[in-house]
Amino acid sequence: MCDRYGLPTIDNIALVLYIEMLTQERKNLMAEKMYYSVKDIQTILGCGRGKVYALIRLKTFPKTRIGGTYYIDKEEFEKWRKRNLYSEITLY
Repeated sequence: MCDRYGLPTIDNIALVLYIEMLTQERKNLMAEKMYYSVKDIQTILGCGRGKVYALIRLKTFPKTRIGGTYYIDKEEFEKWRKRNLYSEITLY
């Protein structure tokens, strides 16, 4: 929301700063984990859930499924990402 001069209000600025802080905290937590979630992979690659699940369906993509949840080993994902750095990956 803006004030009568079209400038952002203090509440909006505080909200933006709070969201940025939460985003940074999530990135810090991801750095400490051994496994990535599907949502983590979405954040890292900047793509949607559907594309992440299409990647998971690839035989070469490192993943572990426990129940209905996929876990992506952090080290194996980084190796996979480096191997495929300049590759074109066809998703189905």
